[in-house]
Amino acid sequence: MLETRRARRFDCDEAVDCEVRGAVRVAFLKDVSLTGARLQGSNLPAVGTLLRLAPTFSEWLPCGPRAWVYAQVAWTREGVEAGLRFLEPSSRLALNWVGRLCQGRNERRNSIRVATEVYMEIKVPGVRRTFEAHSLDLSQGGVQASLPDQVLREGSIAKVSVCLPFTVLDMPAQVVRSGADDRPQHCLQFTAVESEQADALGGYLRQELATQKRTRAADPFLVKLFNREK
Repeated sequence: MLETRRARRFDCDEAVDCEVRGAVRVAFLKDVSLTGARLQGSNLPAVGTLLRLAPTFSEWLPCGPRAWVYAQVAWTREGVEAGLRFLEPSSRLALNWVGRLCQGRNERRNSIRVATEVYMEIKVPGVRRTFEAHSLDLSQGGVQASLPDQVLREGSIAKVSVCLPFTVLDMPAQVVRSGADDRPQHCLQFTAVESEQADALGGYLRQELATQKRTRAADPFLVKLFNREK
């Protein structure tokens, strides 16, 4: 082989902001190491392009400036997959979100979480009434629901019907955090998600996230920094 990887690769599915010449788009890291990564998305840049990445979700970072990581596209495949070579020392990357990804899933959420409002119905065993709710955020692992007229007990079991624009997903769930009268937000974890349901939910989340990124105002600092006249 002409090339030997210098660092172990770790599988992941992390949503990242990919900035190229002042334009920010959402993409997904599928594996990562301290020297590079594999990126998936639409209309990815060509070989040799310089770009920078940062996690879409702030859970990775303390309060403060975003931890941008600089990289260069080393190879592409049909415009939907690209190999990246990081342009920063491994010792520095080991101390930020790249290093955390390389530590595996022990310190991170198992699925991306998107702030989105969808209609839901919640049924609780032993209660004849069906409760109407709306999501505050949603992931393939669970949902945070706004349910003002009912306080769900922590640890209780429920059946959740999530009404997506193109289908309804009926999934069993468990209440992992209950709300209160003055804060009626309840967190439910899905306990059994079939493969078709996971595909439908994942597709909706990616589409919703991409839509939010497109409609978000451009960062004037990034535009100025990456559109300088040479």
